[in-house]
Amino acid sequence: MIALVLGFGAVAAAAYVGIFTTASVIQLPGGLPTLDPRVVALVMATLGTITTALGGLTLYKSQDM
Repeated sequence: MIALVLGFGAVAAAAYVGIFTTASVIQLPGGLPTLDPRVVALVMATLGTITTALGGLTLYKSQDM
């Protein structure tokens, strides 16, 4: 259940970053190169979708006893 919530939160945050970020680049910590907000949003949405799918699969398998 927690994975579903975290996955949906990551997808929602990705939508927010992708739509409402007006900066041209996003500064990353530790001297990493800057990234375009669309790339960050795409990675966040992909990871959020995977997390949501794994959470749903876990809930489905837990009911299959």
